[in-house]
Amino acid sequence: LGLLTVTSAATFEGFITVFLTERFKLKPGPAATATSAYAAGTTVSVVLGGILYVTLSKRGLFFINIASLLLCVFDVVILWTITDISVEFACFLIFLFGVGITIPWYYPMSIYSIECGGKDHSGVLSGLLDGVSNLGVALFTLIAGILIEENDWNSFFMMIGVCSLFSVIFMGLFLWIDFKKTTPFQLNWRETLFLFGIGSGGVVEEKEMDKV
Repeated sequence: LGLLTVTSAATFEGFITVFLTERFKLKPGPAATATSAYAAGTTVSVVLGGILYVTLSKRGLFFINIASLLLCVFDVVILWTITDISVEFACFLIFLFGVGITIPWYYPMSIYSIECGGKDHSGVLSGLLDGVSNLGVALFTLIAGILIEENDWNSFFMMIGVCSLFSVIFMGLFLWIDFKKTTPFQLNWRETLFLFGIGSGGVVEEKEMDKV
């Protein structure tokens, strides 16, 4: 359910050009160019996620993923409730959405497939998870298209917002269970500083001590 809701929320990418064209009356060319804000956000997030996943422990990654999904909820709420924003600000929100959705979308289930499936079964497990999520995307896209045609973009963003909110719950539960299987809940003060961008010392040392 976590992967299903996250992937459904990520389908916003396929509607960005149409949204910018209709909401801001942009021509198709400039609208398609502005869509690159989402790709820029995902690029930043993929690089950042790779660094975080080799630096933080599972409890730190839990907070990173939840914060990323909450950022998506925040972006969608603004796009949903405030209709008179500028196109530049809308592109900035789209960029932030790309940043927020990518880490929970790419990393948790990929790593879960490797850890749980092992060398022999990780491919099968990954394929099953992707198949279920893609089926959800197909249904989501169908319903979203009908909502936009019969209502307006507010209905679409309400749907994206609901998916983002449920992804916080379901992905949060998945990460919490995965975290609790390995270590009791106790946030290291140095890791807290790292999460807030102040410092990162001691996180790798703590992980090595846990192994011992």
